[in-house]
Amino acid sequence: MEWSVLAFWLFGAFFTYLVVRRLPAEERKKAQRQEELIAALFHLPGLSVLYDLDTFYKKVSDILKDVSKKDRIELGQRIRHALVVVAEMAQTFANHGDHIGMSYGANIMLIVRKGDDEFYSKAHEILRFAHKNTHPPGLLILHSDIIVNNLPDQKSRVFPMFSVPVVVTEISNETDYEIILPGAATALLTGDPSIHEDTYKLADECKGLGDEVVRQVRSYFNKDGDGSAVRSFAAFRIGDGDNAIGVLNIDTNVKGVLGKGEVYYSTFGALIQPLLRILEPAVRRYDELWRAEGMPFGPAEGATIEPPTAPVQGEPGTADTRTAS
Repeated sequence: MEWSVLAFWLFGAFFTYLVVRRLPAEERKKAQRQEELIAALFHLPGLSVLYDLDTFYKKVSDILKDVSKKDRIELGQRIRHALVVVAEMAQTFANHGDHIGMSYGANIMLIVRKGDDEFYSKAHEILRFAHKNTHPPGLLILHSDIIVNNLPDQKSRVFPMFSVPVVVTEISNETDYEIILPGAATALLTGDPSIHEDTYKLADECKGLGDEVVRQVRSYFNKDGDGSAVRSFAAFRIGDGDNAIGVLNIDTNVKGVLGKGEVYYSTFGALIQPLLRILEPAVRRYDELWRAEGMPFGPAEGATIEPPTAPVQGEPGTADTRTAS
């Protein structure tokens, strides 16, 4: 047999062997490509969130049943349980994988308007990201009773209690966006999500607010600042228009709170809408009880920051919650 013929048959046998060996791997790759295609069509970083979506919705719905029958302490605990689920959903959606040291959290900021007198004065005492002696038309308050630091087994984070200004009450043109603080204030006023992939760049978006605000924002989010553990965040309005009650914030200590790319923002914005509607009655009830008690900024006396040890239907687990500094 000539060497050329022998080489031909040897090559053919070797090629067949490779094809047979690669079949299982090809099948796995095919399945992976199908998942990637579906994720791309739906603008998702990964498909896991679709598998768990009903579970997330049901957990929050179960946790916040019969909110009208709860006192402020128990309602605050249940809202924190719900926020754990919200943070879990965002982390699943972002699909960062096993990122060492990653922490996801969530909170709700409540609005206080200038005409609320006593309440406004209290909120104004802890105002940040505003010029000295300014009195904006409204304030959004972050406090420790309805906030979650991080999911179970994640790196613990602690944040100060503060309020932020709602600078304008009406958007007239594109230029006006430059005088609204990015994040919760923008989400409240526009109704659109305000999502920021990298807080190190946030100060650059505040130039229309003046040098003092830029300095405060940069100081808060730098590596030694009070907000150094927030590397990215997303804000969503709770309620419609002038009837809005507050803002839901989701944050993490890594870049890309909703995944690596703006293409995913609108998808998550649609997926979070049912949870915002479920949260709204509980948040409104909490706001009523909070004001009736004189608007305390932290948990009521005797309340625990951590979720209760007694099981709650749909309970996602135990998580740390942020405390006021």
